[in-house]
Amino acid sequence: MDERIKVFGAALDPLDAIDRVEIKRAYLRALLAGTDLAPNFRDPYEGICSVAPRLFESVCEKAGKAAIDTWLCPRPECEDLPKVTSANYKAFLESNGCLTESEKVADFVKACLPAPFLMIGVDHSQTGGAVRALSEHYGPEQISVIVLDAHTDMFDYDLVYPVQRELLRRMGSRNRLPETLYGNNFYGCGNFLGFVLEERVIFPQNLFLVGVTDYPFGWADSGDPHIKNYIEAYEGILKRGVNIITKDDVESNNGKLQRMLSTIKTPHVYVSVDMDVGAFFSTCAVRFANTVGMAEQSLYRTVRIIEEAIRNKDVSCIGLDLMELDVHHAGYFISGSRDRGYEIGSNIIATLLPDLEPPVA
Repeated sequence: MDERIKVFGAALDPLDAIDRVEIKRAYLRALLAGTDLAPNFRDPYEGICSVAPRLFESVCEKAGKAAIDTWLCPRPECEDLPKVTSANYKAFLESNGCLTESEKVADFVKACLPAPFLMIGVDHSQTGGAVRALSEHYGPEQISVIVLDAHTDMFDYDLVYPVQRELLRRMGSRNRLPETLYGNNFYGCGNFLGFVLEERVIFPQNLFLVGVTDYPFGWADSGDPHIKNYIEAYEGILKRGVNIITKDDVESNNGKLQRMLSTIKTPHVYVSVDMDVGAFFSTCAVRFANTVGMAEQSLYRTVRIIEEAIRNKDVSCIGLDLMELDVHHAGYFISGSRDRGYEIGSNIIATLLPDLEPPVA
């Protein structure tokens, strides 16, 4: 990257699960009671910029935050307490609120271009807005997108929810089943990649998913028609040309990741990192801690392979993002150990952008 990298935040966090909503309400009640919550970072952008300030002193330029109503942020304002309810967030989701917010991100990215950018955010659906802006600027045939994620993020809720029990068991989940069922298949963090493919924002052969844990092949035939539908849907995206490599293949270091990335043919690449790819083994500070992700060193090795593939192909990295960090756990003590989500996120950024300061300890 030859130009200064624009760094901005995108703090949308509209999850309606009861436990997620109660975390926000407990935070607001603690604030109202005068509790000292330091460090009180309002979103991951603030957290990473504060924990690793040297990361952004050389080739980066802070560009602020995309405008988001405070009640939709990870840490709302005290006056937002009446709005912070599961019903309100569910209504926001079902009204396609994530799509509307992703359009704001697209506008923010357009204002940054042609400079490369780094988005530090929460809800992964906002990556779709960044990719839309890049596709409009460069053309969909000119862009490859590499997504490091534990989840495929491509299937609608009416397909995925009926197979959640099997999915969570196969992914090594430590969480219970989701409690919420939705009335429509809105655009969101669980299916945004399916939307951008259908809209031809990017082409299937230029999408590379790395580290997924919800890959269904090898499952025993249970006779469950919902699982059969899920497997058929997965076969469909593979037949369309989407490139997918599982967490197990990545961690085996068998060369499959390098071979897959060697097929990149576009002049530009965008990299998106969902921090749940390291859930539990690297950090607990993720919104969807429902799978066992990569160990920290495996995660770094994977990111280095991605950076080397981009450099060896001599393509332009036009942007990247770091998404799904949870400010309610990052930097705090969990089971006797301080979570290192901010430090790990900073290390990932520094590895993908080698002109930055060395990774933090």
